[in-house]
Amino acid sequence: MSPSRFPYPMVLVSLHMSCGSLLSCGLYMAMPTLFTALTDPDKKVAVDATFLWSRVLPVGLAFATSLICSNVAYEYASVPFLQMVKQSNVIIVFFLSLLAGLEQFRSNLALVLLCIVVATAFTVNGELRFSLTGWGMLTGVVLLGSFNHWHAAQFAAIPSLETFQQCNVAVAFLLNVITANFLKHGSPLSLLLTNLIKDAFIVVAGCAIFSDPISIEQGFAFVAQLFFIFLWSMMKAFPDVFEKEGLWQGISSLLVCQQLPGQFP
Repeated sequence: MSPSRFPYPMVLVSLHMSCGSLLSCGLYMAMPTLFTALTDPDKKVAVDATFLWSRVLPVGLAFATSLICSNVAYEYASVPFLQMVKQSNVIIVFFLSLLAGLEQFRSNLALVLLCIVVATAFTVNGELRFSLTGWGMLTGVVLLGSFNHWHAAQFAAIPSLETFQQCNVAVAFLLNVITANFLKHGSPLSLLLTNLIKDAFIVVAGCAIFSDPISIEQGFAFVAQLFFIFLWSMMKAFPDVFEKEGLWQGISSLLVCQQLPGQFP
């Protein structure tokens, strides 16, 4: 989001979402079998006006707003710091799920969440160039924070045609296609491990490529954060295993056997 790159958050999200829709339509016309929710008789979903207005539109608006705010955050804070803060989103999701009745309170999950909170607090405390606006925009706490520093015209500014050439939407679309196929063919455990490796590489790349400094405190806190995020994800993905075998034995069984709960002896 720096001035030397592509500092147009709303335009960037609009390009990605519109081009992603067009490319998805092209892929659907070329290989409809990839879209099982639209073509498979057993999994087919009725896509009508009611479904679009009640299901797709609210999620799409929330997702677009989240992407725009996340992009604005990069104007004020470093890539490693924001990646560390992103890990705490599971806390917000958990409490919102409790309020909506989608999640039941469990003491072991609450304990792991507390550990994530502590680790995240240390990553924030150790930030060498802390930005309250960047943190607020990423977490959605300060939704209008951008307008304290950006006028509305700047927030929705349209770049020149020459600047548009710097935006490669094909990379974002291919990433979505690869992720969807990975979800289809990969196991839940491999997905969890891959996400953790990806998060770690983003932080390392931010330090190596963009020269964003991180403190020693942040480094240790981020490692702890990844561990507890991994533990949280495992407990959410395989609740039966952990209820049956306990915390540490459950982790050992999943890592050694690398099987789904139904396949355990």
